Amino acid sequence: MATLSIKHDAVPLVSNTSLAGPLRRIAFPTSLSNSSEGALRWAIQITKASDADLLIFHVLPPPTPLFEAEPFEKQEAEIALSRLVAQVNATGVRAKASLLGGTDSIGKQIVRAASLEKIDLLVIGTRDRGRSFRLFIGSSVACNVVAHAQCPVLVIPYNPVKIVPPVLHS
Repeated sequence: MATLSIKHDAVPLVSNTSLAGPLRRIAFPTSLSNSSEGALRWAIQITKASDADLLIFHVLPPPTPLFEAEPFEKQEAEIALSRLVAQVNATGVRAKASLLGGTDSIGKQIVRAASLEKIDLLVIGTRDRGRSFRLFIGSSVACNVVAHAQCPVLVIPYNPVKIVPPVLHS
C-alpha cells in the first residue's frame, strides 16, 4: 500500500489509498487561464515527488451551431501549450501537451483522454463560482471529471489571494 503525505499550510493531509502501482503518468487539464496556476503547482510538485511524466491537456470548446472553433483559437492554444510545456520542463519535470477537440463536453473529453493515456492521477483546478451558478448553469468541468474519471482526481480550488505551493513528504 502506498502512502502519499502532503503538507499544506502546516496541516498534513495523508491518504492511505491503495494504489495499483506507483504514479507514473499524471495529467493536468488546463483552461490556459490564471485560475489554473495553483493546480499546475500541485501537479508539478506531485510529478517531481513521484518521478512521473506530466501530460498537459487543453480542450478546445465544442463547436456550437452558431460558432465553430476558429483556426486562430487553435493556433493560440497550441502556442500557449508549447510555452507552458517549456516552462514545466524547465522545472525538471518531463512534460508533454495534448490539444483535445471534438463535439463532446470538455469534461467528457478529459475523462476519455485520461483513460486512453492510462493516467494514474488527474490534477485539476476549479474556480468556485458559487452555489447559485451551479444551481442554474450546471456543474463545473471539475465536478464532471470527478464523477466520471476512472483514476483518482485531485481538485485544487482557485484562490487568487493566496496560492501556496505544497510541500510533499514521502
